Amino acid sequence: MKFAFVVHPLGSQQDYLRLQQSSSRLARRWGHDLLGFCKSLQDELEPSEESEPPAVATGVRIVDEIPKLISITGQAIEGRIYEIPQGPVEILDSPDEALQQVREALGQAHEWGAVIAGLGALTGVLGGGGQELAEQTPVAVTTGNCLTAYAAFQDVLNVSEELGISLAQETVAVIGIPGSVATAVARLLSPHVGKLLLVGRVDSPRLRRISQELAAESCTDLPFAIQQSRLLVTATSAGHCLDPRTLASGSIVWDVAVPADVQMDHLHRDDVLVLSSGLSVLPRGVERQGDFLWLSRGIIPSCLGETLLLAWENRAESLSIGRQLDLDRIQEIGRIARRHGFTFSPWLSQGQTVSETQRTKLRKLWSGSTVSAKTSFKRSAAQFGRYVNPVLAELLQEGDLLRTYVRGEGCRLWDSEGREYLDFVAGYGSVNWGHNEPGISAAIQTALQSQAVGFTPSAVNPYAAELAEQLATLAPAGLDLVTFVNSGAEAVEAALKLARAATHRPRLLSWSRGYHGKTLGALSVTGYAPYREPFLPLLPGSQPIPHGDLERLHRELSQRDVAAFIIEPVAAEGGMHPLAEGVLSRIRQICTATGTLLIADEVQTGLCRTGTLFAVEAEQVTPDILCLAKSLGGGHLPLGAMLCRRDHWMTAYGTLDSCLRHTSTFAGGSLACAAGLASLKLARNPKILQNVQQRSSQLQAGIQPLIDRSPLIQELRGRGLLLGLEFAPLPDVIIDHWIAEAGIQPLVIPDYLQRVKDLPAFYVMQSLLRKHHIVTQICRSQPNVLRIEPPLIVTAAEVDQFLAALDQACAELEMTNQLFQNCVTKSVRGELQGHR
Repeated sequence: MKFAFVVHPLGSQQDYLRLQQSSSRLARRWGHDLLGFCKSLQDELEPSEESEPPAVATGVRIVDEIPKLISITGQAIEGRIYEIPQGPVEILDSPDEALQQVREALGQAHEWGAVIAGLGALTGVLGGGGQELAEQTPVAVTTGNCLTAYAAFQDVLNVSEELGISLAQETVAVIGIPGSVATAVARLLSPHVGKLLLVGRVDSPRLRRISQELAAESCTDLPFAIQQSRLLVTATSAGHCLDPRTLASGSIVWDVAVPADVQMDHLHRDDVLVLSSGLSVLPRGVERQGDFLWLSRGIIPSCLGETLLLAWENRAESLSIGRQLDLDRIQEIGRIARRHGFTFSPWLSQGQTVSETQRTKLRKLWSGSTVSAKTSFKRSAAQFGRYVNPVLAELLQEGDLLRTYVRGEGCRLWDSEGREYLDFVAGYGSVNWGHNEPGISAAIQTALQSQAVGFTPSAVNPYAAELAEQLATLAPAGLDLVTFVNSGAEAVEAALKLARAATHRPRLLSWSRGYHGKTLGALSVTGYAPYREPFLPLLPGSQPIPHGDLERLHRELSQRDVAAFIIEPVAAEGGMHPLAEGVLSRIRQICTATGTLLIADEVQTGLCRTGTLFAVEAEQVTPDILCLAKSLGGGHLPLGAMLCRRDHWMTAYGTLDSCLRHTSTFAGGSLACAAGLASLKLARNPKILQNVQQRSSQLQAGIQPLIDRSPLIQELRGRGLLLGLEFAPLPDVIIDHWIAEAGIQPLVIPDYLQRVKDLPAFYVMQSLLRKHHIVTQICRSQPNVLRIEPPLIVTAAEVDQFLAALDQACAELEMTNQLFQNCVTKSVRGELQGHR
């Protein structure tokens, strides 16, 4: 389907800088090759320096071609943008002449084959809001005002919600009544605001009638309106009517008008926010064809957006015509826009994205007045990116991995959009019993209802005392003293401190694939260099040694200056490497012979994860210290524990002066320990261990055919339901081709080559989430390994669901890899032959 769009001139400079046929060449360099872009632009502009400036246009002309625009739903359209010679002032001063030029543009569009035409900006106010044009021209005409009003309305709702402003308690002034867009926005806002103030240029029967209809106050005194409200929507056709210097601190203006109503030359304040409103944002999947869409970066006037939507919908109808916009049509075009992936509220001010700092300042200016106490899951992702981790949020957003999970039950998660997912990460082992396990939830509720004391320093907490006894009863013999903590890293910290205090030795050793936490002490025995290096120097003498090197371990421990050797029975974060049979027993012998304490880090492997209650039970080895956390809190509350031999604890802390040397204010709280007691009850259930063993066998049997079939999958390893699937790196021919086309990226992105090599695992993780709604993760210390770590209650049917999805994702990966390899090989060979 063909469409047309009619605009007035954007400015005299556009004739010099219009990219036209060269835009695609320049666009390829934009954002990637600064020097190359400058050279190409200079080449484009060079002829203009040797010739007279182009003559001012006197008639209608085509200023842009959009050869093919495909929506995310698959519909393809093509369009032309026509420009009339009159600018905004000329249109308002000589509307009849401008109207004739628009008729001429629509006639040309009809001859070209356009069946729908949009009227941009001020061209839409001509002929009774397009009514006359719609009646007199053979092509369907729309002003786009319905989508413009809808976008402005959404802007007000979204921005107010993000800044914590309760519209129901506020006065909102709408400036530009009885204009069609201003009136429509007022009607849309009326049910949502505390008070509506309608502002017109002159007192008119229409202004009074609209005010009466909406039970709103009306006025023609703009300074008075500004004094009455800090929230203003302005959509006049006059432009430059609002001086920002008169705004109260904290004011927010949604400027929908073209030309803009706010006098931007006077906007030199950071305590007010003036937003370019009524804009539509094209979805990322739509390629921005043509100069206009390319230069706009996909943020377009909604009058153009409505035209595109009607063309994609194959609807040749005059949707937005006249001064009275139908609310049902406004809502309809809004639904169509969202179905095609349009979004609103681009947060633009003076052509720039409003900074996070300014948003936070505006939020502070409104805090204490009308901030809503209601939690909105819609805002959670934006809040996370703004206040928690902006880098991670952007990365997840770019890869379509950003999700906000709002509910969990068993092995299932639901996001803020109501979509259901199968969880195969289980909080890195924190949710062994499934999300919101009923018995654990009930135990916490019972403790709450009994008004249990939360924290009582230097006093007996009955929940902590009971939990300590049960842990000592279940743990390997001899581990009968318990120190409670809040996390796995804290459990490791407590273990390291105890080892030093008990042995009076300075050094602490671990293996290079080990991951023991990110606090300073735990980090000292963590092997992954990128975690360690920014915080050097760490604890002296704590450099990890090569993983699995028993000979090196024996040499180091034989020096008898090592307090403890800490080890994970399965190096999960390090790539799911389990200890080979007999290795743990040999380590126990070496530690005993050299007087070194053996610390078993069972933060992730403990509580049935590997098929036994504790992973060390597989070889009947008793460590000197054992660290627990994650699922000890039942997936609800943070709880960890360090279990140790009584003699070591007494040596370190067995005096009145030393017994309180390691404490934590919140460790062993009543609610957390109530959850811990319920967790241990589940851990003692033989059906749990039986299910772990059965589902582990099912996973291994189902994945082995994939390994046999695909050269991109190397190995499945791990133990129980703590498994990792290792992918082979991309073939060298693809990596070489990729790097050759990467420009400067390998120089500025750390470990860029390694990231490219690990693409297969990333692809499968992304495919499982996006296409199959299965949550997985890679091992960050070895990102070519995909974690397979579901809750221990996972069913056979859920494992089958995962295996089917994994099979499809790996088949896609294999097919794509083969295709790329063939294409790259042929293209490179062809290039070489061409040089001979």
